[in-house]
Amino acid sequence: MENLEEVFYKCCPNQGIFVLSHNDAHLINIMHTSNIEKVYLFDHEYSCYNFIGFDIANYIIESLFYLANHQHPYYRYYRNDLRTLLNDNYFEIYLKFFELNKNKYYIEFKEYPDLEKLLDAAQSKEYYMQVMSLSSIMWSIFAVIYFDFESVWDKSAYDYFSFAIDRLAIYEELLKFELKH
Repeated sequence: MENLEEVFYKCCPNQGIFVLSHNDAHLINIMHTSNIEKVYLFDHEYSCYNFIGFDIANYIIESLFYLANHQHPYYRYYRNDLRTLLNDNYFEIYLKFFELNKNKYYIEFKEYPDLEKLLDAAQSKEYYMQVMSLSSIMWSIFAVIYFDFESVWDKSAYDYFSFAIDRLAIYEELLKFELKH
């Protein structure tokens, strides 16, 4: 790709509010009380500062994967649901995250001089697509780092190679969507 840098920066946020993020939010790493009043996150090995909204966008993408599969590749990817990521139902879930936390942001992030502007930008469809793209790239890179040839050949462990390909396929769909808009 001749314009890789230009495309990469178009598909990733170039500014925003950084918050402490879990970065691996999916069903296996979440537990809640029966009334869903309290939510607990587990497996904090990837926790660090990231763009606000990243965790909810990543969770939405992770809903395409069943990560407790007991047969190789040890996950199931629901490819047919990929197009649903682009519909407004998932975007509405993403926006609900901001609505539920709005007062918290105004109290905790007073040091951001353009807080209102940054929060408005983080609630745009463009930003939502960008953090979803960032999530897909990040997990593709991690899968390549964890990739092990032996486990692919003998099918004895999680297939990080296939997972990297699947996350790149998601990125490709998001990229197609971004480049059209």
